[in-house]
Amino acid sequence: MELELEKIWPIVVAVAAVLAIRMIPRMLSKATIVETDELKKRMDAGSDVVILDVRTPMEFKGGYIPGSVNLPLGEIRGRLNEIGSDLAGLVDEPVFLVCRSDNRSLSAAGTLHKAGFKNLFVVKGGVSRWRRAGLPISGAS
Repeated sequence: MELELEKIWPIVVAVAAVLAIRMIPRMLSKATIVETDELKKRMDAGSDVVILDVRTPMEFKGGYIPGSVNLPLGEIRGRLNEIGSDLAGLVDEPVFLVCRSDNRSLSAAGTLHKAGFKNLFVVKGGVSRWRRAGLPISGAS
């Protein structure tokens, strides 16, 4: 059975669009993508680790990585614009970003990079992957 190009073309375009939607934020984020075990190793080593959880407050209340601070994605720009922002002191520090998967973290990384942050890490798979790996969660009821 021979497939006609006209029938395949929409499928090829759809697949390319899905790949572009997933890959473009990763390429533009200016962050290093790390596995959950990399963050856990740093935490276990006693390193000063800054973890920004960019999920909504409701998601955060459902469970979060121990030591993380909730800063919803939609509030980052406003916080950066505050005079004497508490974020300003983190510009040169390693900052790990998490969300449910990693999409919002990638967006947050782009925003923070534009604001001058240099050491940004996005935790691949976010809190969902962290949970699946059986790693500790705080605040879960």
